[in-house]
Formats: sequence, C-alpha cells, structure tokens
Amino acid sequence: ATASGNVQVLFKSFRITGDYAQYDEGGAVVVIRGNAKFEDTREGSVFVADKIVFLLEKEEMEAEGGVSLRYKGGEVLASGDKLSYFSGDKRAIVEGDACVEVAGKMFQAKVITIFLDEERVVAEGGTRTIIPRDE
Repeated sequence: ATASGNVQVLFKSFRITGDYAQYDEGGAVVVIRGNAKFEDTREGSVFVADKIVFLLEKEEMEAEGGVSLRYKGGEVLASGDKLSYFSGDKRAIVEGDACVEVAGKMFQAKVITIFLDEERVVAEGGTRTIIPRDE
C-alpha cells in the first residue's frame, strides 16, 4: 500500500510522518520519504532524514540522508549520513561523518554507537573528541 501528501503512520508509541509512505504487510515494513520524521513519543526521541525505513515487529529503524537525532529533549544530539535505531536496547548507530553531542561533549568519527540510556558512546575511525573547559 502507498500514500502520499502529509502521511502519518502511528504504531504503539511511534509516530512516523513524511511526504510519501509505502507499507509492506508481508514484512511489516514502512518506508517514508520526503521530510521523513520518526518520533518515539515514550522516549522523547525525534529522528529526521531524507528516507526512513521502520521494521514494525522488531521496532527497529534505519534512516538515510541528512540524518539528525534529538533524544529526550536534547540530552543527546546526533547527525550523520545514516542512522540505525534499536528501541529494544535504546541503541543508535550513526555512520558517515557522524557527530554526537552528549552532556556537553562532542564526538566525531566515521561510526559512533550511542547507548542512549547510559549516555555512553563508542566511536570508531578518525575519532575526535571535544570537551569544553569550564570557564
């Protein structure tokens, strides 16, 4: 099934919106394109990207193109080319020019894994960390 024009998909605590949606009942997969936005209203997380693929049964999401993440009102901010989100263990993997800000510290790398509940990151490849000094 497909829909276009200000599409909204609601599933449990997830709200997915965009310009165009495609739903595959067989695989329980929703693909959103154009102004794609994925919200976990329970966790207070918002993902924005060019394209979002959400696996309903697994509660996992992949976003591509100009990806940004805002978790719990800004406690964690992230951006990159691609992002995978696993709601079961509150984990996100940001790839391609990845940038993550947690508790005032900024991390940049090729790939960054964020353990959202723990405010912990694991950065791989060309890692750079910026820790601001207290004035």
